[in-house]
Amino acid sequence: MYELTTLLTRLYEGLELKEVVPELNPSEGEEYWTLDCPHCGAHDARAYKSNIGFIACQRQSDCGRPMSLYLYMRDKRGLATEDALKTLADAGIHLLELDSAALKLYREEERRMKLLEEVEDFFAAELRGEEGASLREHLKEKRKLTEDEIMSMRLGMRSTRERLWEHLQQRGFSSETDEKSLFDLEQYGRSHLLTLPYRDPIGNMKGFALMTHDPAHLEGRKYLWTAARDTFFNLHVAKGKLSAIVVADPLTALIASVRGFREIVATGKGGPSRSQIESAIPNAVLDFVLCLDGDKRNSNDISREIDRMRSEQIGLPYVMELPDGYRNLGEFLKDHDISEVNALYLKAFRENHGVAWKIKMILGKYPPDQYGKGGQLLSLEEIKSFQSRLTDPLDRELVLNIMRQVAGEKSSVLEESMASYYELRHRGQLHQKLQEISRVIRRGRSGNPEEVLKTVSRLARDLSMRHERVKPIFFPQTFKEYLEETLSEEQNRLPEEPFVGFPLKKFSKVAKAINGVQPGLYMIAGDMGAGKTALMTNLLLDLLQSDPVTRTICGTFDSNKAALRRRLMSILSDISLDEIQKATASSVMYAKKKKSHNQLMKYAMQEKLLVKDFSDINDLDDLEQEIRQRASDDLVVFLDGLQVLPDGNAAEKQTDKAVRMRRLSDIYRIAIFCTVDLTKRAGGPGEASPGDFAAMGAFAQTADVIMTLQKEAKKKRDRETTEPVLLTLQFDKNSLSGFIGSVQLELTKATGLITER
Repeated sequence: MYELTTLLTRLYEGLELKEVVPELNPSEGEEYWTLDCPHCGAHDARAYKSNIGFIACQRQSDCGRPMSLYLYMRDKRGLATEDALKTLADAGIHLLELDSAALKLYREEERRMKLLEEVEDFFAAELRGEEGASLREHLKEKRKLTEDEIMSMRLGMRSTRERLWEHLQQRGFSSETDEKSLFDLEQYGRSHLLTLPYRDPIGNMKGFALMTHDPAHLEGRKYLWTAARDTFFNLHVAKGKLSAIVVADPLTALIASVRGFREIVATGKGGPSRSQIESAIPNAVLDFVLCLDGDKRNSNDISREIDRMRSEQIGLPYVMELPDGYRNLGEFLKDHDISEVNALYLKAFRENHGVAWKIKMILGKYPPDQYGKGGQLLSLEEIKSFQSRLTDPLDRELVLNIMRQVAGEKSSVLEESMASYYELRHRGQLHQKLQEISRVIRRGRSGNPEEVLKTVSRLARDLSMRHERVKPIFFPQTFKEYLEETLSEEQNRLPEEPFVGFPLKKFSKVAKAINGVQPGLYMIAGDMGAGKTALMTNLLLDLLQSDPVTRTICGTFDSNKAALRRRLMSILSDISLDEIQKATASSVMYAKKKKSHNQLMKYAMQEKLLVKDFSDINDLDDLEQEIRQRASDDLVVFLDGLQVLPDGNAAEKQTDKAVRMRRLSDIYRIAIFCTVDLTKRAGGPGEASPGDFAAMGAFAQTADVIMTLQKEAKKKRDRETTEPVLLTLQFDKNSLSGFIGSVQLELTKATGLITER
């Protein structure tokens, strides 16, 4: 059961707004549609195309009230909760099942949202009254705001608890039932009077930011919050803009927005939290231009955020530098218009990528007139420390390129931490040399054999030298060495580790059945179309997400890289396989695609995911060589369609694929998963029949684990792609834990996502 905000976010995706709100006028703006405001009646409300679900009235002096699409439908049409949600689901072609428990939850959340909207109206009215005159004058004097801007930002003044509840009771709210769901005004004292409405990413009210204008509190807790700051303040306005300026002060974000600059959000205090960044990315804000409080001599907050964001690979940071004399964007806005803010914003993208900004800042910390020649060494050591924390090889290479420009030969001190990047490059060069040798031999069939031999010998020597630099160590262990290694692993294993092998989070029942992903040979068997490839793909992603050190090789031979990429992106983004390759319909869908693409790119650049198809692998010999080169304790291999891969011409003339995979698993102590096609199993799931094992061939004898996958019997031919397909994963053989039984799964065919029931 989703919370109402989460449910509405899903229902808004792919929504045809014209079907829900036919009174829209789509021709009056490129970024928005116009419609009548349900509160003031003027045809001056806007529904933004980049943020389906949020509507805002533009009549600053009369109304200026924002609202969510859901509450707009409730107020305008008088729909019940269930009817409003079903209308949204039908317009966006979503499957919606509502039970009594969900409806009760949604009605409670809806009532709280309407309660907060009413509280916002009351606070805004209090600020416009006589008692709010001094606070309005303060805003005009200190922030250079006009009366219209104060009203359009929906700023308010916190009043007494008694006056608030007297107003709410007049609007039909009950103090006995509703006061429990509202914040307690008394806990905020009398210092924080100015109220700023705090909304979730789709525009529903979450609470308020309470701001003090008392100089005695400005350096302390300038803001108090009535709700958890798990999303950026003002994200509902910046949603869909792909990048946004990040400031600390919420009032600054509101001022910039009301003056026409929507690409701005606020943290509420200091740098952005991980939850704020992760909630922004699915809402189509992917790049973050940091403009936190401080100046050029005090940039520690920005520096820390760049360090964290690039090491954790969450969002792409840029830095917006203000002219001398301005500590924050709020001060800049007092003296400059939005066009000048936009110019600084665009300049940040051209000049101040976060990693480049950090390097230049470090170099500027040690001026020669103070540190002499030793200053350059100090800066190089600090830069090397920063580079070692970067997880993206492209970021590391950017550091090198900058250092080569400013430090010349001394940049060699950074080379050591680039080992993984250069290893990846060496492997590519090895492959190129092999292709070059192959081309020389093909061309030399009609030429001078002696010249061909000389050329091949030279290339072979070069290849040998390169191979010595990158080849892995792979010698079979003696039984004595195996015993010593196994005992050491058991002694070093932490008591709290749940399994012997690698954990799985989403497939916890499967992990329990095999005691974690241990070294061994695993068979995923089933008839054609049973979901074997989907299950293997889901297991692959689960393993990558569950264990930070795991590296994987995925060989796909009855398909190709393009199809596997679609599967992986569909699972990660929750976008259907059919939609993955189509032109992006909305900025939110684009953000989801880009996020899933970036996640796969991260795995590839970190060498956690290596995908091979027939463009790389010719036969089983090639595949075996790839596995040998990368074999280590943290490697897991997934092979789909191994049966169609040619045998090759191995020296030992071993043509049985199952035995060769068994041998690799034993020598290198790695886990290898293979899919195997069977004939359709008769009857329901249960113990495997002799015919099933015969169809597996040598896999039945060599495998440590045999998992047979079977779909439920189809009840109708026209099953919807969104309707879950029930699967049974039967463990027919299991020498790793002894578990023999089944795990129930669900497959969503549209996205290829499989989950445990």
